[in-house]
Amino acid sequence: MWNSVSPLSLKLSPTLLDAYDFYRNCPQSWKERAWEGIVSKLKAEPFVETEAIRKGHAFEDAAEHYCKTGNLPLPFNEQPEPFAKLFEACEGAEWQRWVRGAIKVLHADEVYQVRLNNKLDVYFPKGSVYKPAGHIIDLKTTGHYRGASKYQSGWQHVFYCYVTGITTFDYIVAEWEADDSCTIKALHRVPCQTDVEVCEREMRNSIAGFFAWLKGAKLWDAYVYDYCKNPRP
Repeated sequence: MWNSVSPLSLKLSPTLLDAYDFYRNCPQSWKERAWEGIVSKLKAEPFVETEAIRKGHAFEDAAEHYCKTGNLPLPFNEQPEPFAKLFEACEGAEWQRWVRGAIKVLHADEVYQVRLNNKLDVYFPKGSVYKPAGHIIDLKTTGHYRGASKYQSGWQHVFYCYVTGITTFDYIVAEWEADDSCTIKALHRVPCQTDVEVCEREMRNSIAGFFAWLKGAKLWDAYVYDYCKNPRP
């Protein structure tokens, strides 16, 4: 099955597969915006950092700084309680660790090898003193927490667990007191228990479906040449 592999250099992130799923499943009134989001990602258009994204990055930086030094930078310096809880979850972990892998996907009688490069917020590798079986934590922020399903139905934990072979994963979601505030109202833990073989099967099936959709939507070239940076013929 894997004797002949396409020479194309392909890559894929969980956020792109999430965007594809959102486009497929969103209400008709959102289709145009969802389409624009996918096309923007495929064409590697310049990333615009919104205020919500900026706050999220500031929270992640503050969490890492606190767990390494015990000190809190502005604007979080008067909120020790949520960061003390984060320290309990993250003590002894590696921060912002790149992990790399690949998956072979059969589509239309051709085999594609797809690179999977992922940056983990909080990583306990197998054999860690603190978590010998290994563990991954991803930090999120939101103005309105609406339950675990939004996170558990996404691809991030599936990709990360497949690449690392680690089957326990938590999202820790910081909920803001208000959209214009940096005060943390609550922390929510969203556990995800995975199986590496199931992750691999789900990824292969979904990526093959995504490739078929890209070709049908005439976006394959944008994916191959803009997103994946292959030289154009």
